[in-house]
Amino acid sequence: MKKFTVKEQRDRKATLLKEQKNNMQSLLTPEQKDKMAQLKANDKVKADQHYAARLNKTKAKLNLSDKQVATMKTQRADMMAKLKSY
Repeated sequence: MKKFTVKEQRDRKATLLKEQKNNMQSLLTPEQKDKMAQLKANDKVKADQHYAARLNKTKAKLNLSDKQVATMKTQRADMMAKLKSY
């Protein structure tokens, strides 16, 4: 049995997930693809609202300054961009 590095495992997993996504997309009609895109957009809006609410709660609990909150938002945006690049 061959041992794989963490990078090889991550790459293999990404390849399999991409293949699965392509297979799923090939099964859907154009209307279903549009609906899926709409659902994803709605989920993103909900996630952003949830993050904003959590951040406001954290701001109040920790008495964070506006500058700290802005930095946290920037850090989150940077992390999300990095995650999307994988």
